[in-house]
Amino acid sequence: MSIVSRRIRLAGPALLGLLALLMALQAAADGLPHADASLPVRKSVPVLRVGEAPVIDGDLGDPVWRQAAGFDDFTQLQPSAGAPPSQRTEVRLLYDANHLYLGIRAYDTEPDRIVANQLVQGRGVTGDDHIQILLDPLDSARRGYVFFVNPNGVQVDGLTSGSNTWNLNWDGIWHARSRIDAEGWTTEIAIPFRTLSFDPGRPDWGMTVVRQVGRSSERQAWTFRDFRASTDALGLITGLRDLEEGRGLDVIPSLAFRERRDFVTGRSQTALEPALDLFYRFTPALIGALTFNTDFSATEVDDRRVNLSRFSLFFPEKREFFLQGADIFEFADLQQNGRPFFSRTLGLSARGEPVDLVAGGKLTGRLGRWNLGLLGVHQDADGEIDADTLLVARASADVLQTSSVGMIATYGDPRGNRDSWLVGTDWNFRNTTWLDGQAVEAGAWVQRSWNEDLEGDDAAWGLRFGLPNETLELRASLVELQRNFQPAMGFVNRRDIRQVDASLFRLWREPVPLLRDWRVGGEVTQVTDLDGRLESSRIRVVPLDMFLAAGDFLNVYWTRERERLERPFAVAGVLEVPPGIYTFQRVGMSFNGAGFRRLRPSLTLEGGEFFDGHRQDLRLGAAWRPNRHLLFDASGSINRLSLDSGDFITRLLRLRADVAFNVHWAWTNTLQYDNVSGNFGVSSRLRWVPRLGQSLTLALDHEFLVEDGQRLDTQTRDFGARLSYTFRI
Repeated sequence: MSIVSRRIRLAGPALLGLLALLMALQAAADGLPHADASLPVRKSVPVLRVGEAPVIDGDLGDPVWRQAAGFDDFTQLQPSAGAPPSQRTEVRLLYDANHLYLGIRAYDTEPDRIVANQLVQGRGVTGDDHIQILLDPLDSARRGYVFFVNPNGVQVDGLTSGSNTWNLNWDGIWHARSRIDAEGWTTEIAIPFRTLSFDPGRPDWGMTVVRQVGRSSERQAWTFRDFRASTDALGLITGLRDLEEGRGLDVIPSLAFRERRDFVTGRSQTALEPALDLFYRFTPALIGALTFNTDFSATEVDDRRVNLSRFSLFFPEKREFFLQGADIFEFADLQQNGRPFFSRTLGLSARGEPVDLVAGGKLTGRLGRWNLGLLGVHQDADGEIDADTLLVARASADVLQTSSVGMIATYGDPRGNRDSWLVGTDWNFRNTTWLDGQAVEAGAWVQRSWNEDLEGDDAAWGLRFGLPNETLELRASLVELQRNFQPAMGFVNRRDIRQVDASLFRLWREPVPLLRDWRVGGEVTQVTDLDGRLESSRIRVVPLDMFLAAGDFLNVYWTRERERLERPFAVAGVLEVPPGIYTFQRVGMSFNGAGFRRLRPSLTLEGGEFFDGHRQDLRLGAAWRPNRHLLFDASGSINRLSLDSGDFITRLLRLRADVAFNVHWAWTNTLQYDNVSGNFGVSSRLRWVPRLGQSLTLALDHEFLVEDGQRLDTQTRDFGARLSYTFRI
């Protein structure tokens, strides 16, 4: 080990710990920060309190709307940044003791060209005409809620934190109805205060509204920074006083029927079980949750992927219980490798099969400047893995304008019979005033794990710096994960490494025929072991990355990779690559059709060297919407491998067929096959959502093994039915 490497390795964690301690002391001394008073005067609008609520039916003809204050001073974000919008938008606001109401008129000079394809509740509306609301009840300039609604009244929601990081898997209870008329389209929205975390003593909330015109991909916003809507550039809605918190109790009983048949072993299981979820607001911003006999049968299956790398893949969380308050547990902006807590380790085996959670409890929310998260579950036994109680604690404090410092701790090993601990601390800095409104970010973090069967070399740490702006985007980071760093409740797919990442991109939006914007740039990654020996490196140059004026996307790139293998590696488990140092170059292009198109194509072509041979990739897809009730989305990928050890072709096929009877009833179906595992899967969900918070789901999952490329052998069949209803007390 070199002297430099040794010094970095020893001094890094100590330095980061000192930084975190200094920031913690500052947090204790500072007052709760909100929007910086040194910024230009913020737009604001008063919200009128009413005694009689508007009827949420999409019709703005209720007399109460004529009393409401509002705004229509939108600015175009794209394609002509800073220009007046091509279509006018009016927003009006009201509130009563229980709800915040928005009435929005989206004028359109060509109402017959309004794009309203999505009719499945909760599915993405980004290709449609839609309204997006960013709401920060604490006016923290850090995090908040995002709500989308399209002209069909389809609702999508999520949480936003940090530098425009969104978690669209969160589901809150709110109400919206829309309608299209001769002047465009309208929507009425009612957001219950019980759905939000807020401070009763703070009558002014951060908010902005964004509108997208689907056919032209035009986006316009009330407030923005760097021509992007973000939580650190919100306007104010003022005068929200005497809000009704109720008893703060949500009771969600559910009844679940499950039948599982394993055709390989001949075993079958049938169960009819009740489940109960309780949510209680200790304060409007601090929520406790209890779950008993938790059932996840209605959760959608993961999209299948073929792994041609040496490292395990990352799949996002989809289960509702873990998504509630998930933003609180985020740590140091880590997306994958090195995450101290990854909720998919709970209630799922290493094989991805469900493990029963007997009970669980959670506390998430905010107290003053503090963001708090506590999670505990009792997981049932799974084969040779004993039942265990698993705990996570997370706390962070808001400091400076939009920065934070925090700590995390975990206890337990959900996939092993051993004691396991982890502690970590992180510092996240963000400023938007130094460089004339441009954002500057920096961060530092350190973690240490303790496992009873491992000793020493169990730390991890990282540094990052960025200018995450639209015109010029610069990012750099340094991360070290030691050999025995094993967060039992986290995600690590590569350890005993030091990794450096850097990227630089420049975007232009000058008027050019047929183009909306284009950018060029590149990325560099280098991974070494802790003695400084190369493990892998990657250079990616993007000479062409552009959105066409119609909203289509075209991308061209070149990559150069270098890999050092100390032991044989079987690509896709089939073709063996011997130890050695390999350098290979590849070129590729991708095209994605605009989301508003009835027939939306996608294409990716990539080819070049791969270890000791060659590889050609083809990914082809087409999503067809004959009308708003039907969607057929077919995609396939082929990887043609030709190495010294032989030839192999991987195939992955996926077909999605959705039938939306109306905005309340939807039947979604997914068929997936890959020839690496040989599995063919059918997943079907029939869902009725009369209102958010009330649902009936019928679920069928059928797994087959494809024999000899033709015959289907049934492996397992799972059928489930789940009825749930939310009572707000």
